Amino acid sequence: MKFFLLILFFFLGYFLFSQFPPTKYNSLVKKADSLYKIKEYRNSAFTFDSAFKTFGNKGYIGDRYRAARTWALSNYPDSAFACLEKITNNANFWEYEKTVNEEDFVSLHKDKRWNGLLKNIKLNDYLLVLYWKKHEKELVTYLIRAERDSIKNRNTTTIKSIKNATTKSHCDFINPIPAEEYLNKRVKISGYIKSKDVTGWTAFFVNITEQSQYKLLCHDYMENRRIKGTTDWKKFEIVLDVPNEAYNIIIGIALDGIGQIWLDELDLQIVDSSIPTTSIQDKK
Repeated sequence: MKFFLLILFFFLGYFLFSQFPPTKYNSLVKKADSLYKIKEYRNSAFTFDSAFKTFGNKGYIGDRYRAARTWALSNYPDSAFACLEKITNNANFWEYEKTVNEEDFVSLHKDKRWNGLLKNIKLNDYLLVLYWKKHEKELVTYLIRAERDSIKNRNTTTIKSIKNATTKSHCDFINPIPAEEYLNKRVKISGYIKSKDVTGWTAFFVNITEQSQYKLLCHDYMENRRIKGTTDWKKFEIVLDVPNEAYNIIIGIALDGIGQIWLDELDLQIVDSSIPTTSIQDKK
């Protein structure tokens, strides 16, 4: 699931629920995923639908996306589009490449609604830039915008210093994500960074906080793998455990000093506990 970090990252386009889903919601979603794996698509689709009903017809973005797949595979295009439209409204879902390449949606490609759906997702991908919140002492030292990358042949997010920036300037662009979907789970935040003439350093960072956002539960600032100077596209990953008391997963990108960076393919996913965390604090 791309963030953007995110962004988000997601933020990053997640539904902000005023309550946690009931236990039955989670158990039904798990059952629906199991049915999908054994290709009982119709039963899986109706099980997803039952899960959403237990939560006042609400659902997490990832669950809606997977439900759309099962509806499409069950030859219920109206229900598939209903799920997809719910997550593309209000710039919630922006994973254009993933949707275009999704084999489970092949049956939807000839439907007149398909191109309109893709257009909305592409617009959401562009609007993702607008969800980043800037934190810096001088409010006119760095700019963020969308910029087309000639290698990737699509819009990416770029952050650059402007003429009044100095080697002592610094900015953080952040996106907070509600943590409730990830409590007591291990998550991986990944993305690509390209840099040009960075005099200080740049890096992704993740803060997992309690509700106040000021108390850190765990974090990773990529202290041991920061980027300097001019570099080509490279993938970076942050892996952290989300404590039960977590409220926000704050995904950010920092730029220290003068220069320009580009971001692309931000993604947040739950991973197996066998994948080691990257936090320096966890290694002490």
